[in-house]
Amino acid sequence: MSSYRTHSKSGLPIMYLQDHKQALWEKFSEEYPNGMRRTAFMTRLQGSRFVYQDNLGGLCSECNECGYESFASINTIIDTHVEDEFSKEELTQKLNSLRRYMRREYIKDLKITSSGTPAHKSCICHCLSHSFGICNLQHFEICNGCVELFHFFDLIKNHVDGELHELLDDYLKKLISWLGHHARKFYLNTHVQVNLDELDEDGAVIIVDYKMRILPHTARETKSQFFGKRGWTLHSSLVYTKDITNNKLDIQVYDHWSDDTGQDAWFTASSLHTVFENLDPKPKWITVMSDNGPHYHCTELMMIIGQWKDWYDIVPRKWIFLEAGEAKTLIDSHHAQISQAIKRHVKLGCTIESGDDIETAIHEIAGTKVANLLPNRDQGKEKIGTIAGIKSLHEWTWPVQGEDTGFVCARILPGIGEWKKWSPAQIKKIQKQRKNEKPNPEYSIHTESSKKWTLPIVASKDDSVTNDELLELDLLNSSLNSMDITNVVGSSRKQIHDVFVSGWALKSNKNHKREPWKRISKSAKHLLENMFHTGTANPNNKFSAQQMYEELVRRVQLGELDENDVPKISTIQNWITGFSRKWKEIMAIRELEARENE
Repeated sequence: MSSYRTHSKSGLPIMYLQDHKQALWEKFSEEYPNGMRRTAFMTRLQGSRFVYQDNLGGLCSECNECGYESFASINTIIDTHVEDEFSKEELTQKLNSLRRYMRREYIKDLKITSSGTPAHKSCICHCLSHSFGICNLQHFEICNGCVELFHFFDLIKNHVDGELHELLDDYLKKLISWLGHHARKFYLNTHVQVNLDELDEDGAVIIVDYKMRILPHTARETKSQFFGKRGWTLHSSLVYTKDITNNKLDIQVYDHWSDDTGQDAWFTASSLHTVFENLDPKPKWITVMSDNGPHYHCTELMMIIGQWKDWYDIVPRKWIFLEAGEAKTLIDSHHAQISQAIKRHVKLGCTIESGDDIETAIHEIAGTKVANLLPNRDQGKEKIGTIAGIKSLHEWTWPVQGEDTGFVCARILPGIGEWKKWSPAQIKKIQKQRKNEKPNPEYSIHTESSKKWTLPIVASKDDSVTNDELLELDLLNSSLNSMDITNVVGSSRKQIHDVFVSGWALKSNKNHKREPWKRISKSAKHLLENMFHTGTANPNNKFSAQQMYEELVRRVQLGELDENDVPKISTIQNWITGFSRKWKEIMAIRELEARENE
């Protein structure tokens, strides 16, 4: 569900499809053979709020760098270096099919038990246990979809010069890293339900997230009114508690808006402080889940959480960080509701000119409590150290009993790997001169929605049955959808063994060496400046970063520019931002000098 786009006719949020419409029709006709015909099915989808979007992962840096940019670069190599038109078309079609498989089809064959344990599969690339380094069984098969990845790179190497083979090998490594990202994302997203299943009457599961900044909005406004808006920060906390009597989950949402737009660890701690102070009844323990943004996944917040037991008498059982990606949890749907409520508020002739208007617009969303939050920013500013490898650790806990009391513990994934532990002495060394201070923000009285938000509790299947079913299905399907690795021909066989080693999908096993930084060449910069000034002189001819990149590639084909001088699209976008800022400064100085000389 989109958190900001709506269908023009119905006014409802845009719903993004995970499959193409033809694939959806095939699934529908298989499940409902006597249902509506194909024409009626396609007519209902056509022009409706259901949209297939290819670039939903644009906000995820790993999807962008390892996935989309890699495919774009490979496509450029095909266009530039493959001369035979038939071969070029064949490679392009295979590349598009490969991209669809990796984005949508790969995760459909990953299996996890209802208790959150990775299930064994005979296919080496789909066995999550093997991907995370905990499988002791042999894997002699690889699915046809994944082996096509290696066949494609063998095929493209036959059509390009040998000097490009090393570059293509780098792109293959990035695509394998992208598969690992999908595997981790699938596993972690499954653990949202696993943690909800662990709820009892004494605990709570909290899912937190920042919404994109809310801007002032009116029914009518000029361009000069639109640009330069500062807006407000909105931090949401979904609190799940279990109603044993009625067998349901109660959900309370605490939305805190603020003029303080600093989305950092201190703002997060201040918002959660306000939640703890207003929860009734107060839980004895909590599990928190969030994305892996720097305002959550950072040393400062991990140190602060260690004090929660003393400050609030609440045990922080664990904090799980999800992989970045598309909508993962119910909090994304809540943010979509907020966007729709604000748009409806404006369509009724009202305005969003202050934080109070935000409260008025969204306070009637079921289960929602809204308040203004002003964090105290007078805490110590001393710098602290960094926990080594923090970004690869997705599960954190703070024991309050036993020999690890006072320690901070973390591991690579929930239920995966050995615990890394930091003793109180090590924590003190990391904190240096910084002292953990309890947040003391100012906040208004929370508004109360007249509607409650509840969800029925769905019973999970028995683990033993689930494991048996998975193993049986794996045996039945392996002969149909997989091939023996020993039958894979060419260099692919060795690559499969070299790539899909035990633990290949873990961040801690990735090669974190950055690409060497290099300047944009003078010839490329000259062309970029010409395109920038062309757009400045005539807005109708304005170039985007993608269009500039395509123009540079065209110049390579004409022999006017060396291929190694073509920067990445993200580099061009950063250059546009910096050059635009410098150009505005130059124009402002010229204008001031001209006025002084009048």
